[in-house]
Amino acid sequence: MDRSHDVRDPQLRSGVDGADRPPGRRAQDQVLGRRDSSIGILSIDYNDKNRDNLRALYLQAKDQRVGYLPDSSAVAYDKANVRDGHYPLWGYVHFFTPLQGDGNPAPQASAVVLKFRVERIDQSLVDDIIAASLVPQCAMKVARTTEMGDFMTRSGFSCGCYFEAKTHGAGLANCKTCNSAADCTDSTHPACNYGYCETR
Repeated sequence: MDRSHDVRDPQLRSGVDGADRPPGRRAQDQVLGRRDSSIGILSIDYNDKNRDNLRALYLQAKDQRVGYLPDSSAVAYDKANVRDGHYPLWGYVHFFTPLQGDGNPAPQASAVVLKFRVERIDQSLVDDIIAASLVPQCAMKVARTTEMGDFMTRSGFSCGCYFEAKTHGAGLANCKTCNSAADCTDSTHPACNYGYCETR
């Protein structure tokens, strides 16, 4: 029997740098030992803060011909492909709080949760959401009614241009600043939200 390919032999597993390993095992060791060979699922905020050490993978969803990153490029932070539905691996943030005897949340919980229940949330809260590498609903172009469900066009208050401005997105070139709706003369972007002309 040719022992050079018997990986069960302890002598073949104890060499320096795998020099005495069978050729197939040496190749496997080289791949497994590489820094960029691991794969896993992490939250987008963790990935964004560690891009020097992590690399996002392109995701090709059902019926797509190519894969997409969450952002428009490997160096962007605009979440363009999340926002328009090309990158489907996203979901809504859910808040859970116990109810008091009267069926309402405690005042402290309400103070937080109710800030997110209005269509136009405070601009400082939008800034915090964006700074956390998340996408406020107003910046989304698509919506879902179920987790990982099909997309539909999102309607309602929009802040896509504001999001582009905060993330230095490529779409900012198509955006116009405003002080009021009177500054928004383009009929496709008639609303002045957070200082930018928006669709709604």
